[in-house]
Amino acid sequence: MTYLPYTYAFPLMMATGCGVLPFQKSAPPDPPIRVLVAQIKMVAPLTSPTDLKTFDKKLAPEEEPALLTQLIEDVEVGAQRLFIDHLAHQEGFAVIPFAEVEQIQAGLGYTNNRLNKVQRTALGARIDADIVLSGRILDYGKVQ
Repeated sequence: MTYLPYTYAFPLMMATGCGVLPFQKSAPPDPPIRVLVAQIKMVAPLTSPTDLKTFDKKLAPEEEPALLTQLIEDVEVGAQRLFIDHLAHQEGFAVIPFAEVEQIQAGLGYTNNRLNKVQRTALGARIDADIVLSGRILDYGKVQ
């Protein structure tokens, strides 16, 4: 019997295994699962606005902290909107719209800090969501 090195055997197994297994698409749940995407927070170690964006001119040191805060918020909100939009196009999910989530989070005072488990549970109960998702962006930067 001939043994292939792991690097050759694994792709071969994946190529033959995937073609043989019978997969059937299951029916979406009825009623759909109500999903709330609470927030996406940036936890990547960023120290300067240039970690997030390229600028044509050099930034003044006094404007960097406020600009960094704004850029991080833009990335967080953009990620939350993108996640909501993507889930809204999937069968079986009834996704709470971004505007409604933003309004309720602000009403509960959950706008700036990362939500803990109790806050996520309260937020989900307030909207009658089946699932509450939140996320963290662990790394962000320029692609080399």
